[in-house]
Amino acid sequence: MLLSLGMMAAMGAITYVMVQVLNRKQKELAQGNMGAYAQGISRAVAKEFNLRYKDILHFSTNSSLAVMDTQSIQEELNKYVQAFPIYDVIALYNSDGDFVSSNSKTADGKALPGYSSLKKNQSTAKWFVEARALRYTEDRVKNLSGVFVEDFHLDPISSAAYGENRYGVSYSRGILNLEGKVIAVLTTRANFKFVEREFQEYYKTIRNSGIKNVELTLINSKGQVIIDFDPPRDGKSLDVVHDPNVLLNLNLDERGVEAAKMLAKGQTGYGVSLHSRKQIEQFTGYASLKNLNGFLSDLNWGVLVRADEESALGGIYSSVRPFYYGSVLAFFLAAAIGFWISSLMSSQLVAVSGKLSVGADETFTTSEELQVCSQELAVCSNQQAAAVQETVAAMEEMKSMINQSGEYIRESLHSAKRVSEKTEEGAQIMRQMVDAMEAVQEANGQLQNMANIINEISAKTNVINDIVFKTQLLSFNASIEAARAGQHGRGFAVVAEEVGNLAQMSGAAAKEIKSLLDDSQKQVLQIVEITRNRSQDGQVVSTKAQKAFDEIAQEIKTITSQVESVNDAAREQDNGIQQTSTSMSKLDDATARSARMGEQISVAADSLGEQSRRLKQIMRATMVLVQGTTEANASDKKIDLINTITEDETVNRVPTKADNEVMKILEETAVEGMTETKNTLKDLGAIKANKDKILSIGGRIVEKVRGLDKKAKGNRSA
Repeated sequence: MLLSLGMMAAMGAITYVMVQVLNRKQKELAQGNMGAYAQGISRAVAKEFNLRYKDILHFSTNSSLAVMDTQSIQEELNKYVQAFPIYDVIALYNSDGDFVSSNSKTADGKALPGYSSLKKNQSTAKWFVEARALRYTEDRVKNLSGVFVEDFHLDPISSAAYGENRYGVSYSRGILNLEGKVIAVLTTRANFKFVEREFQEYYKTIRNSGIKNVELTLINSKGQVIIDFDPPRDGKSLDVVHDPNVLLNLNLDERGVEAAKMLAKGQTGYGVSLHSRKQIEQFTGYASLKNLNGFLSDLNWGVLVRADEESALGGIYSSVRPFYYGSVLAFFLAAAIGFWISSLMSSQLVAVSGKLSVGADETFTTSEELQVCSQELAVCSNQQAAAVQETVAAMEEMKSMINQSGEYIRESLHSAKRVSEKTEEGAQIMRQMVDAMEAVQEANGQLQNMANIINEISAKTNVINDIVFKTQLLSFNASIEAARAGQHGRGFAVVAEEVGNLAQMSGAAAKEIKSLLDDSQKQVLQIVEITRNRSQDGQVVSTKAQKAFDEIAQEIKTITSQVESVNDAAREQDNGIQQTSTSMSKLDDATARSARMGEQISVAADSLGEQSRRLKQIMRATMVLVQGTTEANASDKKIDLINTITEDETVNRVPTKADNEVMKILEETAVEGMTETKNTLKDLGAIKANKDKILSIGGRIVEKVRGLDKKAKGNRSA
């Protein structure tokens, strides 16, 4: 069922992708059609524009215009307006801009309401100035010359003549006399209906092609809207609405419409563009009139044909949607039918499968029990071998601990010797430190002598000060005597001699002071140097003493640690003996458990054989159901056969040769393991001698249990 649904889903996905590809191609085609419609409208507008251009060339050749006969001109112009209803006003003004004549009737023969307004002087109007100066809007490459054309605008002349706003295009041409001089200007005020009529006709054509909601727009070279034709928005009327808020006021180029920007560059094409007012994406075709024959390149009008996607692809959407709905309905219908058929066909198979599942669960449970027993038996055997190995390892560890205790004792003796040596070394260092301290005391005595010398220097300094004072006093007295005696100054000789003696005494004292200062400086320097050296020696000796005593403390800690290690080794010896006893007990228990597991494995093997036989019968029933039969009432007989061969009844079965062999191996292995273990436990000293034998028996048990486990797994797979 899943395979069928998957194939249907794959085919649906492929079809969906193909439809999407075709839909994308159709979108491109629809956009191209919009471009084609825009080009068709632009060609029709260019053709009409060319006709209006030629109309004024034809009107200007009328002979009545040259003679300036007012009545005759009016009659001729009335005929033109009735023959060409697209013209609101056709008027003639002389070279001074004064009114000469115009049509006095409308296209339907009624009197022109604002005829008198046409008599206003037009000498300042741009169209009059340009036409009178023969400066025409020309495109000689397209054979357009001799006419001045005003772009689409709100025509003041037509609006005044009809008393309402009228939009249009004006064509003006100068009238020459035989001498080639401009004597008048003829102007035709064409109502924009000549363009709107083409838009209306093309709208009908597009609507008949299946596109209901289409919008036609004409813009000038500046991007301003000059025709906004959207009948679905305007009540589905085909009349062109002249909204002053839109005409010449809505600029699509400034609004950011991409198609309008392309038209401003004179380009033609199609694509998807955002509508500036509706704010929706539309299929847009655009065509420029700039390069079309019959149209002035300077005007550069552009046509836009726009429609929303659903409207442009209405036929496609209407055909694709039923396809999608039908595909989804067919898929679910096929799924329901497939589910019903699958349920009907599999009802019998489900019943058989249920019984098969129960049998498989029972077989799996029995196999798990057998596997657990086998694993436990293997674990017991491994524990036996491990217990023996632990016993031997414990004895070896005891021997190693004893040797280690002796080693610790020897290391303790060596440590004691090292402590004694370090103590002696510390005593010597302390004696050195005492000598260093005595040297420091001697240096202190020398420093005392230096203090005495400094005192003597102070006394000498006092003497010098006294001499200086006396010298100053004598000098003062000599000055007084000299002032008094005048020429009788013999006393000055005595004073001078005394002053000289004092000066000599001062010089000698100064020399002695200098000598004492030099000696003092040397002694101080020597004492400082000696003191520094002795201090350094004392510091080194003190450091050595400290280090020696630290080493002594460390050695003492080492001795303590080693003694503790000896104590720990003794405890480990005791634990090793206890582990040996425990390992022997575990070996005895494991052997007993191995015997019990052998009996349980035998029972589980019998149960597994019975369940395997029933599972084989169920599988035969399944094969009959799947492959079928050639007899008449096949389905009824299938059900009877299934009920017969799968009913839950007790079947007596004779054990097979393989079952007896498995049981015999387990019993022999268990008995042999118990015998060998008990013999080993009789004498603890014989453990090491019997270790290899016990390990060999355990290995045999493990290998045989593994073989039984493989047979059980083979039965479960079958």
